[in-house]
Amino acid sequence: MEMKQKISIKTQDTYILFKIKIGQKRTLLDAAMFKVATLYNLAKQRNVYAFIQLMQIHSDIENLLNDIQANIKKSKKLIKKRVKYLPKVVTPVQEECQFGFSNPIHFGLIQLLQNFDDCVSWLILAKSSNVFAHQNGFYGLKNRIRKRVFRLLSEIIRTNFKKFPQINFNNYFNNDEHYKKAVIDHGKVDPELLYNAINSAVTPLLTPEELNKAIGQLKKMVLNENKR
Repeated sequence: MEMKQKISIKTQDTYILFKIKIGQKRTLLDAAMFKVATLYNLAKQRNVYAFIQLMQIHSDIENLLNDIQANIKKSKKLIKKRVKYLPKVVTPVQEECQFGFSNPIHFGLIQLLQNFDDCVSWLILAKSSNVFAHQNGFYGLKNRIRKRVFRLLSEIIRTNFKKFPQINFNNYFNNDEHYKKAVIDHGKVDPELLYNAINSAVTPLLTPEELNKAIGQLKKMVLNENKR
């Protein structure tokens, strides 16, 4: 089921991210959301590489989100130290956008951009409050975070599904010729990472039977690797 999330864009930096086009049809965020949706569909078909990649994207989003939130917290602290209180500032909204999401990673991307917008707003307020000793400090921090957001979205978009390995659980657990061939170009699937992925709340659900069978197989693989 698709749900909706509304975002109020307050800063030019976020506005530009929303307006960058990939090709002629999709914006940067739309293209990233499309890639994630495609990965989800592959994972629903029990593609082991799709599970691993979804977990990597989720980890990248969480790491960047934590960094952004830490900068928001730091900006608030520095402003309060400078002016003894947090001023109630109303930032004009440049545009309101509504995005549909159908999985946790979609929601994470939306939250990431909303937090980025909030972060830039607080950095601008910090600059106005004379927190930064030099303008280079303000622009350097803002641009560093913006580049990380852009890079994360771009890396998601660069996922090449034409070369994506079509390896399901049976291929993987049987270590058949299809999986062995995929390993040459895409590397081995770490059983511990796959174990974490199929138990994660951010990846597609397996049936109870599938989950029990997969967990049993993966535990054996991890145990065998630890014996080597």
